[in-house]
Order: sequence, then structure tokens, then C-alpha cells
Amino acid sequence: MEDRLPNDVTIRDIINTLRGPDEYLRRVIGNMTEVQSDLRSRQVITPQSTVFVRIGTTGEGKAPNYRIEPNPEDWLHLALAVDFVHRPDSDAQEALEAHYVAFRGVGHKRAGDWKRGELKEENWSSGRMTWDEVRELRGCLRGYKRRR
Repeated sequence: MEDRLPNDVTIRDIINTLRGPDEYLRRVIGNMTEVQSDLRSRQVITPQSTVFVRIGTTGEGKAPNYRIEPNPEDWLHLALAVDFVHRPDSDAQEALEAHYVAFRGVGHKRAGDWKRGELKEENWSSGRMTWDEVRELRGCLRGYKRRR
């Protein structure tokens, strides 16, 4: 039977399971920064918006794959940006999914060769973390005190 993480797991929950947690977080932060910048430059999200990271739930949590996506509060803006209203359901969903970016947990490269089944919603945690939360987690891991 395949190992699975809880459906609502976040990186914070598996920090002690990660292989090389500081490097993993560094690479996630870098990819989140890149995706957020790209979405902002294409005006898919507003300049004030942020992105979230969700991890894959298959495996043991040593180097989980992850996907970076727009803030759920931006769905209306995003739906309008891809003309959600005037597309058949499957086309609209594909257009929305084009704004998600999945990465391999080992190597942190974009996962362009994945089959559609691997990207199914059920394989991703419902738990999310913002860029700030991931940075704060890395700071705690490195022994930095949180600013007040």
C-alpha cells in the first residue's frame, strides 16, 4: 500500500521528516518568489496578492512534491482573467490550472512531464502556507527570533 500524508498536511507539519529541511525551504521560497512575480507580471494576480504552497500527500514526507498557486481569495479575479464565464467547464478548469505550478520535491524543478492524473486535486494537501509563513518557518529552523 502506498504511503500517504494527512489530507490537510503543510510543510510545517513535516519539518522534522524532511530530508535537508533548510535547503528544501530555501528552494520552495525561491520558487514561490518566481511564480508570484510571474503571475503579477502577467496580471493574473494583483500586486498585493500572494501565492500559496501545497504539498503532495503521496509518500512519506521526506521531499514532497509541491505546487504553488494563487491565493484562493483571488479566484474571482483569476476567473475573469481567463474568461471563465464564456468557456466550457473543462476548458475553464484547464485555464485555471495553467496558473498552478507543480515542482518536484527532489531537485525542485518544474514538473512539466507529469501526467494529468498526478496533478489531480486529491493528491494535494488542502493545507496551505503563504510565502511569509514558509520564510518564518525557515527562520525558526535556523534559530531566528520572530520580529514583533
